[in-house]
Amino acid sequence: MVGQHGQVYVMDWGIARKIGELDPSAAGTPGWMPPEQANGARCDARSDIYGVGALLYFALCGGRPHEAPDEQSRLDLARQGVVRHPLEVCPE
Repeated sequence: MVGQHGQVYVMDWGIARKIGELDPSAAGTPGWMPPEQANGARCDARSDIYGVGALLYFALCGGRPHEAPDEQSRLDLARQGVVRHPLEVCPE
């Protein structure tokens, strides 16, 4: 999204979910969210910093910090704060 003065906004549309899909207390995109958000706790500026780190992780490694075969498994990894080691994603 681009603002009226040409500034770029990073948007996350991952909060939208089908009714009954995943845990409703954890709104967000499981492959990218910080543990406090995945656990339904209050988010603050540190959560935003985590999000920027997740984007950098993806840009440098080409993969999400929390990677698993399905959304529920990614949510479980996010809740535990389990992040793949970058060398598992980009060995070179």
